[in-house]
Amino acid sequence: MSAGIDKKGKSRFLIFLGIGILVGIILILLIVLSGKNKHNTYIDNGLISGEQLVELQNENLRKQIISYGDPVLIDTLNVTYLIPVIPRTLTNAEASTEIQREEYPVEESSGYSSSIRKGYDKSYVDYTNILIYSPLQNEIEKLFRQRALIIGYKTWFIEKDILILFDVIRNDDNKDNRIDRKDFRSLYIYSLQTKEMRMVEEKNTTVLNYDFLPFSSDLWVRIGIDRNEDGKYDPSSEPAEIRRYNFKEKTLEKIVPESMHAEMQRLVEGR
Repeated sequence: MSAGIDKKGKSRFLIFLGIGILVGIILILLIVLSGKNKHNTYIDNGLISGEQLVELQNENLRKQIISYGDPVLIDTLNVTYLIPVIPRTLTNAEASTEIQREEYPVEESSGYSSSIRKGYDKSYVDYTNILIYSPLQNEIEKLFRQRALIIGYKTWFIEKDILILFDVIRNDDNKDNRIDRKDFRSLYIYSLQTKEMRMVEEKNTTVLNYDFLPFSSDLWVRIGIDRNEDGKYDPSSEPAEIRRYNFKEKTLEKIVPESMHAEMQRLVEGR
């Protein structure tokens, strides 16, 4: 009988041990996932726009200030850093210092040849400007001379040059008094060698994705089309198209010919 009790005791012990191990594993997974989600949570730090911005300006107030992220080494040979400038929203508006406003045109650069991908910023915080810092020359410059929200960046090596590609939002397209990720994106490309910027966009569209074509300086660009021109792109009911960005000519060209597009549309309609 004592042997039977011992067997039952051992069985209970093993059951409790198994339950304890299972609970421990679950707790560890929850802690890991919680930390990961906390780190990857997107911070909505869009720019105030529209009536709210006008009201703040009229009262000489501000509700957003700039902060700086960690410098990122993007050119090891010439020791060049990229420093993100991040907007921070205050709980309450405060008196604003008077800053002279500047208006500059978008600059363009010349063509390049074949490319190799170097890096991608997966930050969950958007920027309002980018600084290029060269400590050996003790030089620093800002890349954007207009109000904009920058959604991360990619860096590419092209021959002796490094290109920095940005998703940029400049306008409050959906008129919700904020410039944020709900608005249309353009693609900006900056040459570290020539210090020139170019912009890739089409009217009433938003850039969804892009990549360099192999053995070429051209890119494929996928754009969402605001078909009803309401300032919003709805992927469930509005189309997306693929373009080829010709680096040399600085033009967006359709990859799918109109005739092929029309033929496939007729097939969908059953004609």
